[in-house]
Amino acid sequence: MYLFVKRAYIAGKENTDSLVNRSLAELKEHTSRRPDSLPAGEVFRTDRGKPYFPEGGVIFSVSHSGSIWVCLMRETDADRPFGTDIQQIRNSKWEALTDRYFSEEEKTFVKEPNEASEQQERFFTLWTEKEACGKAMGTGIGKSFLAEDVRKECTAQKLVLRQADVEEGYICTCCVPAEWAEEDIIIREI
Repeated sequence: MYLFVKRAYIAGKENTDSLVNRSLAELKEHTSRRPDSLPAGEVFRTDRGKPYFPEGGVIFSVSHSGSIWVCLMRETDADRPFGTDIQQIRNSKWEALTDRYFSEEEKTFVKEPNEASEQQERFFTLWTEKEACGKAMGTGIGKSFLAEDVRKECTAQKLVLRQADVEEGYICTCCVPAEWAEEDIIIREI
């Protein structure tokens, strides 16, 4: 499983589909399969806007925040739950968002440390977990934000949440099937 990273990303100036195709080309360089057995690279979108390759063979999820763009990608013969989210840790209304969208257990987790910077980091960790889980389940952020507890929801769906160390000042979470829990997430620059 690969996490392709584009630094110095400028939203609106770089085409997500072309970055996905660069990620796919990189995956083809490192695959154990015949590269011609993988998708050609044309990206389609579901009614909800989720990108996919219609030929199958590869699943992926994309996200961006600040100047970082990421694409979690893996070869597979089945359409599996799969999602990623990245957020730049920044000043925002995270305290109000915690009160509005987090379960009581999650609020306790966020507010437990005394240091505001630790609370903020915990907020963004849970936020990316909710986004990644919502993408993996195909529900988007709506259902995942309303879930009683994102970690319990993932466990119930046989999904695991994994953190990827992409860049200082960012939190990146990947949500993958439980049977892939021990698989390395290989980070590659594109």
